[in-house]
Amino acid sequence: MVGRRANRGVVEAMCPTIVHRGPDSQGFYVQPGVVLGMRRLSIIDLAGGDQPIHNEDRTIWTVYNGEIYNFQLLRKDLESRGHCFYTRSDTELLVHSYEEFGQELCASLRGMYAFALWNESTRELILGRDRLGEKPLYYAQLGDTLLFASEIKALLSCHEVSREIDPVSLDQYFTLGYVSGPRTMFRGISKLLPGHQMTFTQGRASIRRYWDLPTAASEMPCNDREEDWLEWLDDSLQEAIRLRLVSDVPVGAFLSGGLDSSVVVALMRRHATGPLKTFSVAFDEDGDYDERQHAREVARYLSTDHHEVIVKGSSPDLLTKVIWHLDEPIADEASVPTWLVSEVARQHVKVVLTGEGADELFAGYGQYFYVHRLNELQTQLPLPILRLGRHLFPLLPDGGRGGMWMERGRKVLLGLLYPPAQSYTQYGHLMNSHQRNKLYSRELKRLLESYQETGDDPRLGYFSHVFDRPALDQALYVDTKTWLPDELLMKVDKMTMAHSLEARAPYLDQKLVEGAFRMPARLKIRNGVFKYILRRLAQPLLPETICQRRKHAFAVPYREWFIGPLRPFIYDILGPEKGRDHGFLNPGTIQEHLRDYFDHGLQGPKETRILWALMCFQLWYDVFVTRRIKVPTALCHLEQVG
Repeated sequence: MVGRRANRGVVEAMCPTIVHRGPDSQGFYVQPGVVLGMRRLSIIDLAGGDQPIHNEDRTIWTVYNGEIYNFQLLRKDLESRGHCFYTRSDTELLVHSYEEFGQELCASLRGMYAFALWNESTRELILGRDRLGEKPLYYAQLGDTLLFASEIKALLSCHEVSREIDPVSLDQYFTLGYVSGPRTMFRGISKLLPGHQMTFTQGRASIRRYWDLPTAASEMPCNDREEDWLEWLDDSLQEAIRLRLVSDVPVGAFLSGGLDSSVVVALMRRHATGPLKTFSVAFDEDGDYDERQHAREVARYLSTDHHEVIVKGSSPDLLTKVIWHLDEPIADEASVPTWLVSEVARQHVKVVLTGEGADELFAGYGQYFYVHRLNELQTQLPLPILRLGRHLFPLLPDGGRGGMWMERGRKVLLGLLYPPAQSYTQYGHLMNSHQRNKLYSRELKRLLESYQETGDDPRLGYFSHVFDRPALDQALYVDTKTWLPDELLMKVDKMTMAHSLEARAPYLDQKLVEGAFRMPARLKIRNGVFKYILRRLAQPLLPETICQRRKHAFAVPYREWFIGPLRPFIYDILGPEKGRDHGFLNPGTIQEHLRDYFDHGLQGPKETRILWALMCFQLWYDVFVTRRIKVPTALCHLEQVG
């Protein structure tokens, strides 16, 4: 907290709300106009790394969440320049790097981090967030005073921070299933974007981007031969994993049995000493939900000490805990299993490596194939045919009036007729415009019209940075800037840190990411095979069945839970009186969806995901806004101070 109203009491109330992020120690720095508070999860320098940490003359102080993986190399460089360290922790790099490089301190950092750095001499605060957004950082400005924290619930400990819903963020949520930064669901709270720094001084904030994904294919890290790229990938991924194994506490890995996590575990086996612990989650329902045989196959092949959590249902209490820790509603069905596998892993290790990011680097999803292939076909269409198609396309009925097959047909035609900025954003939508129009109340529609942002997809603006790149590169860039940090990484961070477990993602290593974004499309998708180059890398490391296994979305038996043990809870949480509390959604539309789902059997994956999203939003509203649902006191500290 920095500014004229900086108050130790406020920061002391904020820290207990995130005790799960740092159960090992607590620290404060208090001076007129600034209060820094910290909850520490000790990973490096267990005895000597408590925060806040300062420079030699105690004029620069920092609090920080994350890991700087190349800290040992950077420390040697800074010591050679005359800097004196008093701890063995990676945190201390920040204060000395700032002394040496000023605002460019992040340029040499390889890691995941969210930090606040205070310069007592200049009365300047710097906030920084890692390049890909592995660690969250939120802030709220109250006049000339800035509050910042790793989680929203900490900011809400101050009663001056409004709990008012941002209508545009609500529209984003029901469009995409998440809120895209810098917005949050709360009108007065923002996210610092990945790869950005904020400077706050004299009551004013300025934000700048210090890093971006490479937007040009030049400066490739190797010659443009497949074998050279394969060697580069092997070397780069091994280095990324080796750096992420540095720890003073036990390290394990999440292992789903899919390609991404299996490659990580195989390369960990090369470098880890002693038993390697792996963790997976499976469901006890019939159907495609039990994938434990794939994880078991990899665990046996690599001789890991494997642990499974078998889920036999869900409960309102579990869902409430998940929503509390997410801070915002996120319609990601994997939130619950990520919570559960994290709970088991924390009983054995304090750090896990994960497979996050591989799909966005190497084109692991079906929509990447379609945008790539359809754009190739578009270049072969005669210009008159292309113009005629674009002229006739608006006459087609939309997906809401034309049914599922019409919606799919529209997607194909969009990709065939229009550039990616217009066609790719159709993918990933939770609800189409017709569905949202039925769901929204008149009041929400009026508010959105006043913002003049109705129907705007927040992903559109990112296409302008890569409009001259191939369609596949554009899609990967946009997802890495939006979906990856705002849904996937947010989910992993919040669900692991809820159990004081640190998750590290080797695929998101800076050098690996920058090289992968210069890799030609032919090495990512070939003859309909996704992640072609990664599969080649995996061949000598893993069983053939794992290398050739097709991408399989993580299936969670929400349908079985909804029509079974959770049905009374769903009816209670989505009752018609709940929607009238906030006035943003049409209670009649929600009741119609419930009737279609439970009475008429419309229980497909799309309908189930929409029901999950509706439930998440209303549960979040009852927990955070009305506070009608109380979270167990063991999970939070709800006292507010001014």
